Amino acid sequence: MIPALYSRRVLSEVISSQSESFLTILETLSKRFLTAPGVITLSPFEQDWYHSLLKDRLRRLDALHRIGITHGDIHDFHFRLLDDIYDTALYDFSASYTFSMKRPLWVCGGRPRPLDLISEGEREFVLRGVLERVALQDFRAHLLNFSCRASIAGLDSQHIPSIHDALWQSLDEEQQFLELIILKVRHRPDGFSMPTLNSIFPFLEAICPNSDLCWHIRRGRLLCQYESVWAVFSEDKAQPQPITFGCEPQFEAIEELEDSRFMLCLLPHSWDFGSLKTEADFAGLERLRDMCSSLLAAKRPGIIFSRAEFGEEILSREA
Repeated sequence: MIPALYSRRVLSEVISSQSESFLTILETLSKRFLTAPGVITLSPFEQDWYHSLLKDRLRRLDALHRIGITHGDIHDFHFRLLDDIYDTALYDFSASYTFSMKRPLWVCGGRPRPLDLISEGEREFVLRGVLERVALQDFRAHLLNFSCRASIAGLDSQHIPSIHDALWQSLDEEQQFLELIILKVRHRPDGFSMPTLNSIFPFLEAICPNSDLCWHIRRGRLLCQYESVWAVFSEDKAQPQPITFGCEPQFEAIEELEDSRFMLCLLPHSWDFGSLKTEADFAGLERLRDMCSSLLAAKRPGIIFSRAEFGEEILSREA
């Protein structure tokens, strides 16, 4: 059974809050990963996705290590459910919490080892698991059969060249045609900044147009051409607006409310929204608020707007 999209968690690309020791470990393991024989033969996008997967898993694992929790033999299936290509956050990392005919892990069944040594071994398990998936090229296989919509459209050998093109072709000309993307995110992200490729790609896939089954691949490759703006919705009548953006002073108070709902707005650099740091310098802020409101009222997971649909005159007038 594939988890619903709302069960996915978005991780921030910004990792400056991590400890210096973990950043050093992350850099070392990243170098080993990127120079592995199976990795260097992949397309740049596939390399980026698997690398993002590795870093996201190591960060989740580090969160457990920092509070003294270890497992000992972490495997790929501890991060995702059967037949699911994407990770679902599982915080216990243990089959001991589910019914199993196998005897659960023996606690202190062996010679005690330092926590640092156990943590190092678990990180090696994570690296090995991702490299095994690289060897299988399971992500590319998923892209070829990525959803019911692809099956309905008749994805077969004639579509393979288009998938190949989406992975390898130059996208320089497409940068001027980027759309505004707004996505619903059920759970609070760990940071209100640009998301990691691995954690946001399922959301892009979910809103991929039926008329362009490679759209999510190309937009995933062009994430660097976007800026992120987070929005939060709350039914608190005391707030001046039901939807508040990260550049507005009341944002921090609202995002802590229990009933808050989040949206991620991906804004193309080429649209020139001005400064996204302050409310006064953000061109088209009210129009963006209206679009977020329309998405909240809809049952779809996200929405795509062209520059013409957004209103080019709004950007030129307010810039």
